[in-house]
Amino acid sequence: MRAVGIDVPGSCRPCCQLSPSRSSIRLEALDKLPPDVVVGGFLVAEENDEERVWRVTSIAEGKAVLDGNHELAGMRLRLDATVIEVRPATSEEITHGHVHGPHGHHH
Repeated sequence: MRAVGIDVPGSCRPCCQLSPSRSSIRLEALDKLPPDVVVGGFLVAEENDEERVWRVTSIAEGKAVLDGNHELAGMRLRLDATVIEVRPATSEEITHGHVHGPHGHHH
């Protein structure tokens, strides 16, 4: 059991939500992009009524590779946390199998 004040180190392997997806990489002609596009830069576009951020990963032969994956996709994450509160689980949390915050939960 954890106690208040205990430091909890950990790490997280890449999971499906942060794994790179080929469908999130596209090749675009430079003449369709802003003139100031550079490798390492970001472009924001509307796609299916949602804002999408694309990172420019390379430019060659009049085309740019745009990567829509999260910057941490495919990386192992190291986490450091400190326990700030310990309490018994509510019956609803036990039923749902996860913690609910101070304002309830929203599924």
